[in-house]
Amino acid sequence: MPEYKLTYFNIRALGEHIRLIFAYAEVPYEDVRINFEDWPDMKPKTRTGQLPILEFDGKKLTQSAAIARFLAGKYDLVAEDPFVAARADEIGDFMEELRQEFRKVFSEKDEAKKATLKDEFLKTVAPKYYGIMEELVESTGSGKFIRGDKPSWQDFFIANWMEILGELIVGESFLDQYPNLKKVKEAVFAIPSIKAHVERRPKTQI
Repeated sequence: MPEYKLTYFNIRALGEHIRLIFAYAEVPYEDVRINFEDWPDMKPKTRTGQLPILEFDGKKLTQSAAIARFLAGKYDLVAEDPFVAARADEIGDFMEELRQEFRKVFSEKDEAKKATLKDEFLKTVAPKYYGIMEELVESTGSGKFIRGDKPSWQDFFIANWMEILGELIVGESFLDQYPNLKKVKEAVFAIPSIKAHVERRPKTQI
């Protein structure tokens, strides 16, 4: 029986970097995927009204970053050097800011407003954040990942959202302008256990 149970929607979004951690560590877990139409009935029964939820040993964790940090500490996905670990957090925090900006575009219902937000995202927001993260990743050295030749959980977070943003808004070739970010994304998805996970996971829009 798996030690862990992860409950999230049947999308990548804020659950996929956690799934990538499990794939990397080759740790079995119960991957519970909730359909959106079932969420209104389920939501009041949860402690915080939020997903994802990680259950283990009779305990529960919410907040995707908290779950990722917990698992990262168990499976050698945190840099030993405190500064390198902080730099990984810094890059991850900028990725989260970019994700929030994308969310404004993705969730807008008014088509005219959505078009304006998308144009701003493409011309201003994405170049700003990709540029910041590119420079920060470059400053960490010449390895494949943020901390060199070993991944941190933030590498998985970045790779997941680089993939999603490439598919949904900026285009696949946008990342060509940012070789260090592209290197991280390619290195993550080249890890054999992660590659196997990607090949068998459900196909979702986001």
